[in-house]
Amino acid sequence: MRVRTERRWAMLVAFAVALACGGTEDPGDEASGNLDEAANAASRKGGTRFTVGGTLSGLSGDAVTLQDNGSYDTLTLGANGTFTFAKPLKNRSAYAVTVLTQPSGQTCTVANGTGTITSNVTNVTVSCSPNPSPVTYYTVGGTTSGLSGTFTLQDNGGDNLTLSTDGSFTFATALADGSSYTVTVATQPSGQTCTVANGTGAISGANVTNVAVSCSPNASSTTYYTVGGSVSGFTGTLVLQDNGSDNLTLTADGSFVFTTPLPDGSSYTVTVATQPSGQTCGFGPYGTDSSASGTISGANVSVTVRCFDSFPGYYAYQGYCFVDPATSTETGDCMDLATCAIGASTFCALGGAINPPTVNAYCGPTLDYTLCWF
Repeated sequence: MRVRTERRWAMLVAFAVALACGGTEDPGDEASGNLDEAANAASRKGGTRFTVGGTLSGLSGDAVTLQDNGSYDTLTLGANGTFTFAKPLKNRSAYAVTVLTQPSGQTCTVANGTGTITSNVTNVTVSCSPNPSPVTYYTVGGTTSGLSGTFTLQDNGGDNLTLSTDGSFTFATALADGSSYTVTVATQPSGQTCTVANGTGAISGANVTNVAVSCSPNASSTTYYTVGGSVSGFTGTLVLQDNGSDNLTLTADGSFVFTTPLPDGSSYTVTVATQPSGQTCGFGPYGTDSSASGTISGANVSVTVRCFDSFPGYYAYQGYCFVDPATSTETGDCMDLATCAIGASTFCALGGAINPPTVNAYCGPTLDYTLCWF
């Protein structure tokens, strides 16, 4: 019985000695996954221990807190450079360095942070960089004026915006602060041309509202028309003139057209620049007007020119033969178109023949264009 008691005391003493030599277990006792039971046994008997450390870079301002193997060891760093965790690990222990607390405004990442320790670890790399600034978005817009139809704007080659009234506008797609914008006209309104002012720039911390789009009518295309007409009764050479120039020389009856066309809405005045020898030419249905004038109104102009033999000097008036509407024959009366007064002609002077007997001139609605004198 006494022998058993002594043996028990011996075992208790040996166990106490073992606890005193081995101390509190660190992650190396079991975290190595029992890689080598003999090595673990040696560790428990006070084997070699190694430190874990590395280099910190990029830290600015605030501090970063690292940890090794979770809560086993923590380390707060406030400056860049080398670092070493305070608690060493036993040989063949696992280590895992992570970031416990990030610095304000930065994110730190760990490289070479895990492994199995067999010597002092010095290649753990902790790199810190600034967090991206939060992105703020702003709109692009402005005003239109003078618009009388429908047109389409674009921003940066897209984001189409169709407008049909004057006033303010805003593109649907907001842009990040600092980004560029370019407003252009994709399609013009019918009959108008729109231009953009203040259409390019960069977003600078505020909505863009000063893009100005101005629309105005397109310049009307000018249409030109000719001035011409017909001439009858002349022999020899006749020179007509339009607007004091653009002379036109004629040598035969028929139609004529001046060389220079005139723009729509402009005025014209046709006159005789040179009369044919022995004749007098005038304008109008009776050849009594000295000129033909008017305004171009969307069509070519046609004037009438009539020429007659000049009447002898011993007659006071020139007129046209009157035609009896019942018989369609000349009555022998000479109508004075200028005065409708009593004249001194016998009957119509056909073919230039002068007939001295006198009769009264007659004013009526029907007449022939044969010239007569009285």
